[in-house]
Amino acid sequence: MIGIYTTVRLGFAGRVSRDVESLLGCEPIPLERFVADYADAFERSQAE
Repeated sequence: MIGIYTTVRLGFAGRVSRDVESLLGCEPIPLERFVADYADAFERSQAE
């Protein structure tokens, strides 16, 4: 927890990189679209 706090406090967590785009060769999708695309994976099964 101290490590996370220090990272945020010093401003290192504010940096956004383009690493995903470089690795995948395309722009990343927003989280909302990912969740919508894979909504069935986030639902509880009826067997539970």
